[in-house]
Amino acid sequence: DSDWPDAMPADVFDAFFYLFTSTPDKALQRFSHLVVQGDTQRREQKQYLQSLTEAKIPTINTPELMAGLVLLRDIKNQAALKNIRCPSLHCFGENDALVPIKVADKMRSLNAMIQSDMIPESSHLLHAPVNRIEKQITKFLASAFNPQGKLQ
Repeated sequence: DSDWPDAMPADVFDAFFYLFTSTPDKALQRFSHLVVQGDTQRREQKQYLQSLTEAKIPTINTPELMAGLVLLRDIKNQAALKNIRCPSLHCFGENDALVPIKVADKMRSLNAMIQSDMIPESSHLLHAPVNRIEKQITKFLASAFNPQGKLQ
């Protein structure tokens, strides 16, 4: 998309989309590699993803996953981002193979309410390990809200 030149290239997304339509299991394997690519804790993350797969959590539902891919393909987030009216935090992995860190600059240019933090040596799977982004979230909440829970 010309409005998001730093986002994932369309041909890369289209190839993944086609792979998912033809062989969902292979696409999910590819995705599980992409979400940890470039992360210094990828071994632990792969174990976490494997535990989800073994527990069938979430249950793989091909139509729902396809609907999510269609949404990612078609959605235009620029308008929504421009219209945010409260402080918002967006965390990005320094080595994210799915959402390049350059997207953070574009998002901040759309709206002054948007704050972004780059998580060093990380990939797309920012919530594993759990405490990885705790400091950024806590700092953001402390700066955005007063002790009574009201926006500052």
